[in-house]
Amino acid sequence: MMRVMIIKRYLNESNTKSEKSQLDLYLEGPELELNSQVDILDYWSKISNRYQYLSLLAHDLLAILISIVAFE
Repeated sequence: MMRVMIIKRYLNESNTKSEKSQLDLYLEGPELELNSQVDILDYWSKISNRYQYLSLLAHDLLAILISIVAFE
């Protein structure tokens, strides 16, 4: 329920502002070099303060992928 409220607030704010979205800012930032040493969960945990909405999406997507792998 809390996530729904956060997403609704984000949508309301993004419709009224002409600023760049968190997604735009993230995509303009430096690329993350992916290799076997990268802990993607730790990465999103560290940048969650900067990209609050994106980190929620990443959390949900990564949780789904882990659940599917564990099930198989």
